[in-house]
Parts: sequence; structure tokens; C-alpha cells
Amino acid sequence: MLLWIRSILDKYSIVFWKKARRDLEDIYAYIAVECMEPEIARSVIEKIQETIQSLETMPNRYREIRQGKYAKMGYRKVSVKKFIIFYKVSLQHKKVSIVTIQHEARDM
Repeated sequence: MLLWIRSILDKYSIVFWKKARRDLEDIYAYIAVECMEPEIARSVIEKIQETIQSLETMPNRYREIRQGKYAKMGYRKVSVKKFIIFYKVSLQHKKVSIVTIQHEARDM
């Protein structure tokens, strides 16, 4: 039982694919510049980053994607303030790869 609890609480490293980093920059730029709301942009980015950091523990708590572009390939998703974080978990390497971050209105 103790081994099972310890494995659930293991920390995973978080890595960003280049696309996910660009997505964060684009989200900030759109909200801060195009919408002229820099405070809201900071708040949204902070919430996205907090959610990503929370994936260090128990990253499998969100379901695998079953429909769309990322279906049945081991990808998972979590929603944050109208954005969806797509990620993949490597149990063997204890790693969470952030693949992309998209607005929920996009057809994925």
C-alpha cells in the first residue's frame, strides 16, 4: 500500500514543446495587445502556468482524449479559462510533455 501511495505522489518533470511555448506567447500577445488587456493577459497566463505545474503530481488524473486530432494517441487535456492544454505523460521517464495550448473554440 505504501509503495502505491508513493508512486502516485511521485513528481514528474514538465517539458514544453516549442509549439506550446509559442502558444503561450501568442495567447499573451493577443489578450494584452489586440484586446488591450495586459492585466487579464497576465492573469490568464498565470492560471495556465499554475495548472501546468500541478501536472507534476498525478498527471493522469485527466482522461485521455477520445475524439478529434489527438484521439487514441495517449494525449490528455485539461481546460483553463477557455483554453485547453494538450499534454502527454511518460510513466517510464516520469515526464509530462506540454504539446500545445489552444482556445476552446478551435476545432481540435
